[in-house]
Amino acid sequence: PPDVLLDQLGDALAGEPGGGQGFRCSGVYHEGLGAIFFVNLGFGKVFATLNAPRFDRTKPVMPQIEAVAGEQQAQVKAELVKAVAEYGHTLPLKPHEHLVVEAHSGGPQKMSVNLLLRVQQEELAAYRKGNLSLEQFSQQVEFEE
Repeated sequence: PPDVLLDQLGDALAGEPGGGQGFRCSGVYHEGLGAIFFVNLGFGKVFATLNAPRFDRTKPVMPQIEAVAGEQQAQVKAELVKAVAEYGHTLPLKPHEHLVVEAHSGGPQKMSVNLLLRVQQEELAAYRKGNLSLEQFSQQVEFEE
């Protein structure tokens, strides 16, 4: 059933059961459009690396925080692509439908992660068949920030 399949990718996006990230995730399938997932990353979990010893107190702090936000956003992108590549094929998507993942961390604007990932079913199928490597697949994924 579609709900069970949504749960499989939802679990992958949220993290491994029993030891994962504990992100909140929900998904819905709409025939003709595809599957849409909403992932709440949680500001505290994403930015757990923001600790005082990491910063150089002789330099302005905000540019350093923004650099960490950029690092976190790149890491989240990579993890989303991997989860979608590995589990996206489990969805009952039809040709020309999309898998869309909206991920956000909350928090102050310059410190938050806000991403929209979109990939067509054809790309998911090509990866699953071995016609695309993970790197090639990631180049087919569209991101909006």
